[in-house]
Amino acid sequence: MLISEDFVYYGGYGPQIPVDLADANGRPVCKQGIGRNVFDDPNLVVEFEHWIRSLGETGYQNAPYEWRQLRGSTRY
Repeated sequence: MLISEDFVYYGGYGPQIPVDLADANGRPVCKQGIGRNVFDDPNLVVEFEHWIRSLGETGYQNAPYEWRQLRGSTRY
């Protein structure tokens, strides 16, 4: 459950995240491979928030990737 009026959910088909969004150590926001990253760089948080808000979209945008694959639809 999500309780918020300030969010965007892209499901399985969101925007391409800029490759230059990285923390102070150069770790990109989008991790490739096994494992996880935890970010605590406040500048990165601000940059990411600025970028996502610049897209001008809020709320539910699309279904999870698996739903679209299983049901064969492009929008829910």
